[in-house]
Amino acid sequence: MNAAAGSENRLTAAFLGVALVALFGGVVTGLFQSLEHAGVNVYPSTPLVKSYYHSLTLHGVLNVLVWTTFFICGFVPFIATRALRTPLASLGLAWGTFWLMATGLVMAAIPLLGNAATVMFTFYPPLKAHWAFYVGLTLVVVGTWLVNQWREIGLKVSQETQESSPYFKDLRAGNFEVSTDFQCGYVVDPDLDLYKFQSQHLSDANYGRYSDPVLDDLYRLQSRTVDPEQRRRIIRAFEKRLLDEEAHYIYTLQWHRIVPHSSRVRGWTITPSHYLNSQLDTVWLSE
Repeated sequence: MNAAAGSENRLTAAFLGVALVALFGGVVTGLFQSLEHAGVNVYPSTPLVKSYYHSLTLHGVLNVLVWTTFFICGFVPFIATRALRTPLASLGLAWGTFWLMATGLVMAAIPLLGNAATVMFTFYPPLKAHWAFYVGLTLVVVGTWLVNQWREIGLKVSQETQESSPYFKDLRAGNFEVSTDFQCGYVVDPDLDLYKFQSQHLSDANYGRYSDPVLDDLYRLQSRTVDPEQRRRIIRAFEKRLLDEEAHYIYTLQWHRIVPHSSRVRGWTITPSHYLNSQLDTVWLSE
């Protein structure tokens, strides 16, 4: 790894580190609000959060503004530079973006934590916060404008949002340069989850229209392997080639299945796939 790549990695870690800390703070303050609605007043015992509305403001700023903004500024250049195999045009400007945003965050955090900006993360009357709150969050937003320099790597795109029918028509016809795509199998098994990523002549669902005989060999090998650990290693090699070495796809979102339900529900086992265990004749409610 060269010095520039190491600095890019540290830049990504810095952005994502701030983002994850903000996410954690937003989750904690969200829990405080849930307890408030349940009739439990936790604020007298918390040294930093003074009231429900103080908690609500912290929750909104951390989750809606800080978490999302810092995550995007760290994630997008990390993915783009690796997919295109091109370094950032200006590491100095990128680090300057981070420190400008971090400075603004600290300026906004001081009145926020001091309960001098309890305005439900709004910027308009009639609620009024300490001046540092507005200046600080303005710096965070201005910092994101500097992300425009990442276009220097050569990306000049025009995004088109379509209805489902023309979207799938263009996707299947290949009428695009870059498109979003989705994958969800009805059985949790690598043969079904990975089949679409084979070469075009083997998979009609390969909308990337690439040919990769190495991927094809790995797919056949994992499908015929009976040893679970060996199959796992082959699948990891398949994923590395698909998403890293060749970057046929850029991985974005992963759906984690979360099903809240009453503690009275009995006889039901939640599975990773919503296609499985939908038979409910064994489900019952306790007294």
